[in-house]
Amino acid sequence: RIVPNNHLKVMPLWEYANDFVKAFYLPEDDLCKWVAEHPGYSFSQYHNVALLGAGVNMRTKRREKFLQRIESVFKGGEFARNRRAFT
Repeated sequence: RIVPNNHLKVMPLWEYANDFVKAFYLPEDDLCKWVAEHPGYSFSQYHNVALLGAGVNMRTKRREKFLQRIESVFKGGEFARNRRAFT
């Protein structure tokens, strides 16, 4: 007999994938906010969204700074220190 476990909140796979795909179309600042608000992805997924989404048309120096910013948001540093920049 299978007993449902109502204690776990499971995000449906469709919502998880849909949020990820939508992130590719976000501008730079909104993507940083999205990274801070969606902790369910790996760093490499965030990196690829930044690289192939908002960062695709950036020049090398700007793209590198942007990727560093994504990394700092992922680690919790920038968003925690500079919360007003994302509101």
